[in-house]
Amino acid sequence: MKCAFIISGLLLALSFTSCKKNKTFEVPYLDIKNASVLSVQDGGSGKTDKVYDAGSSNLYMITIDGDYENVGFVNSDGSPLDPEVASTVIYIQEIFPLNSEYIIITGYFEVNDIDGNMTSYENLLVRITDGAIFEYTIPGVDETLCSYPSVPYFYDTEGNVYKGRTNALYKISLSDPSNPSYQNILPTGQSMDCFTMDMSGNFIYQSHMAGQEDDYKIVNTSGSIDIIADVNLVYQGNFFWQGSDGKIYVKYRLDPNDPDSIFRLDFINNELQLVSRWAEGNTSLNLSTPPEFMVELDNGSFFINQGFSNVTAWVFNEINGSVELINIPIDPTDIYRAGDHIYAYENTDLYKINLQDFTNQQISSGNYEFYTIGSDETGTLLFSALRYADGKKVIGKIDPSGNVTIIDEESNAEVITFVQLN
Repeated sequence: MKCAFIISGLLLALSFTSCKKNKTFEVPYLDIKNASVLSVQDGGSGKTDKVYDAGSSNLYMITIDGDYENVGFVNSDGSPLDPEVASTVIYIQEIFPLNSEYIIITGYFEVNDIDGNMTSYENLLVRITDGAIFEYTIPGVDETLCSYPSVPYFYDTEGNVYKGRTNALYKISLSDPSNPSYQNILPTGQSMDCFTMDMSGNFIYQSHMAGQEDDYKIVNTSGSIDIIADVNLVYQGNFFWQGSDGKIYVKYRLDPNDPDSIFRLDFINNELQLVSRWAEGNTSLNLSTPPEFMVELDNGSFFINQGFSNVTAWVFNEINGSVELINIPIDPTDIYRAGDHIYAYENTDLYKINLQDFTNQQISSGNYEFYTIGSDETGTLLFSALRYADGKKVIGKIDPSGNVTIIDEESNAEVITFVQLN
């Protein structure tokens, strides 16, 4: 009898059969049931320049108990895979938290049975509660569009997920994760390279394509379009973002001599209303470009603009409609909110910014060269860094007082991202 290698359209039903051992197993799960935080270690730029060993994985987790462990495939009941039946490879480039139920992982995933049959994937939808995986492919070529906050996916209050392409904006329903449905809601013939959404599914976009570059176009859930005309994104620092209240905000001025203004976009019976929330007065932003960093606050947003000659940090308060300039002593490589603080680092300097009064304090300097920061479920800052004392790449955590606890130094590897699970 010829050995069978069966792949169904539903990834969870995919099975591998070996006649030599007369053993079968369903597609494996990711072993993340005990994970508090996932981390991806740097593994090179892609599968073309890397040799993969059977069973290898660059995905790690910080467990609920605080241990640092490699993550691999297991059977659905959590038991180890039988090496006599199949071998696997996990090479992850990015992890995207999608919502409270799922994450998306992109990279290269391979499963081989003992007869040499192999299947591979580049995108997987992973259920957080049990590690179940589903094949996940969005039409078109993956692209990075500018958005505020800078996230690859948006979602609405009904659980739909949104993914932008240059020539499409896909509304994705995951009610059946084994068979996602896709609907392109970008108006026909339009393109975009910047967009954002509110939690109701209304969205705003702009394109740098010829003939479209000076307008903000706003599409409500009924499909009708409104335009804010002649908004020049290039040199006046105009931009739009999703606020902490789930609504769309726009900062713009139509002329360099006009005062800066911030408006909230409200939709009443699908009719757009521009609600003024701030106008430049005693506080002047004087921004030449949109911000590089945005962090959502409880009642507003924190921004950092890295201009041509200066760094401007500022806070917009959605409740009272105010703008406050914030002192920040570095030109940060990255920023991250963890608990009641925003952390910002540049090379070996790490600062915390108190979210109550926005004062800053340096909590590390000269000991670690920081690669990546993140946080765990308690709001404690996580970091991946080069430790100058011995030249090792370490993973650790820092409390608000600056006390350092090393979680891992044996792997001696750089982490490219931390993802906190619920």
